[in-house]
Amino acid sequence: MDDKQIRTPESIDQYIQNGIQKGKRYKRIQRRSIVSLATSMALILLFITSVRISPAFADTIKTLPGMQVIVKMIQGDKGLEDAVSNDFIHEVNKKDTHEGVTLSVDRIIVDQARMIIFYSAETAGDHEYLRLHRIKLLDGNGEEIQAGFAYGDPLESENLQENKKMNGKIVATFAEDVQVPEVVQLKVILQDADSPSAIHTEARTLDSEWNIEIPIKEEWYADTRETIEIMETVEMEKQKIHFEKAVIDPTLIALHIKYDETNEMQLFRFDDLKLMDDTGQVWEPIQNGIISSGEDDDFTLYFQSNYFRKPEELYLSGSSIRAIDKDEQEVVVDLQDEKLTKTPSDRRIQLDQINREGVDVQFDFAIRMGKQDKDHHYEIFDSLPVNLDQNGERAQNGYSRSDENPLIMQNYYTVYNPENTKEIVLKIIDYPNRIQDRFKIKIK
Repeated sequence: MDDKQIRTPESIDQYIQNGIQKGKRYKRIQRRSIVSLATSMALILLFITSVRISPAFADTIKTLPGMQVIVKMIQGDKGLEDAVSNDFIHEVNKKDTHEGVTLSVDRIIVDQARMIIFYSAETAGDHEYLRLHRIKLLDGNGEEIQAGFAYGDPLESENLQENKKMNGKIVATFAEDVQVPEVVQLKVILQDADSPSAIHTEARTLDSEWNIEIPIKEEWYADTRETIEIMETVEMEKQKIHFEKAVIDPTLIALHIKYDETNEMQLFRFDDLKLMDDTGQVWEPIQNGIISSGEDDDFTLYFQSNYFRKPEELYLSGSSIRAIDKDEQEVVVDLQDEKLTKTPSDRRIQLDQINREGVDVQFDFAIRMGKQDKDHHYEIFDSLPVNLDQNGERAQNGYSRSDENPLIMQNYYTVYNPENTKEIVLKIIDYPNRIQDRFKIKIK
């Protein structure tokens, strides 16, 4: 999976990058939720709410030592709850120590689609808030495994001077053609911060690299994959959507979707796409990891798994999808006059100001969202400008909301100084405009 293939959850909280608070006119804004999507591998902070769990899952908590913390980290994901309840979790207990920090891989859940690594860190030194900074997964030959990573569980925000130990999880979603190796090498670089809310540039990157070998047995996941050929097409306001197949693994369901190339509108993401069985049980898209992969019109969307439920019938339903006319998918900013010269005709996007500092130029956009977007953030612009070569570096995208007007999302888009460039062209990759048309199809 390359940078462009990774999608992150719409409703996440994270730390805003340096430079986002430069605009003085926003100093009265009280930020309720902020997201920054500047790196290729998304850092995800999932705030867990109270959910009712199954009796089998509750029994698992009681019988397995040390499982309580794992339960907190997967609570709300029915597929992972089922995996643990059905003993689809394996002890590893491998560790590596550097600079007074012992990093341990305690347990894993693994199949052909994902590997969830449950780890812990302890310190004998003066480290306060440790967190993952860079991650690599290598196979037994030292080749990097193609995967998207999600990490940054709330349990990681533990003051190690008070409790001496913190726990976390790494969710690695494999690219479609990846073969699970017999041995996975986890390579990690850590940062140490003074507070749980410190951004990465305020933290100290440790000198060492932690290296832990994770053995995997094929018998753990053999014969667990089920593929359902769907090959159904639905229309929403004359826009065609092809549902090709669903691949069911114990940790997720991968739904393969293609938007018809003859569509007049560029379709983005569904608001309410659901999988439902014959008893009415619903499986939602995944929110605590990589949520999709692929290109804009040919992609895979990930759902919580019903593998262990073995439903006799399975239905796919939806009614609302975000979309924009294809000829309105670009926004053009005139750098000299500091104004928009091209924007969607509904004028939801406004340019408030342009801030220049050093080699950076920050565009401050105000975007009028719909009522159903009040509690959600999603990336509006592609982080690679259409007409600006930044040597492969992606723009920094930051967002905030004002309590005074929660339907206005402030979008801070920062690029390196575009010398000798008269205008910047940005591609819209998601947008708060909908088409609505209810559908329900049987896929099993």
